[in-house]
Amino acid sequence: MSIKHLEMLENQLIQKGWTVSNAYSDQLYYVTNDFTVYWKITRDINKEAITLIFPIHGEFGRRSTDLKDIFYCEESRNGKILYFKKVKSKEWTENLKEWVSSLMQ
Repeated sequence: MSIKHLEMLENQLIQKGWTVSNAYSDQLYYVTNDFTVYWKITRDINKEAITLIFPIHGEFGRRSTDLKDIFYCEESRNGKILYFKKVKSKEWTENLKEWVSSLMQ
């Protein structure tokens, strides 16, 4: 995963009317002490908050603090997972749009 993945995800969420913030910090890409990044997303329509969870696992499943070791994002409400594929691939772009759209259901 790269920062570009996070930026694309953030942009897609904003385009669909979500507000993105870090659940535990003023910094958007903050790594918490449990080796996970948490985003809180809300929409003006209903103010429902959803937590997006980005676990960070390094080599051999070891804990990591390096953002490149994020392989997927899970939403807290239904457990839907978005896997990070090659950033320029059609599969990534399509999966990203579908996953963000599924958050509104």
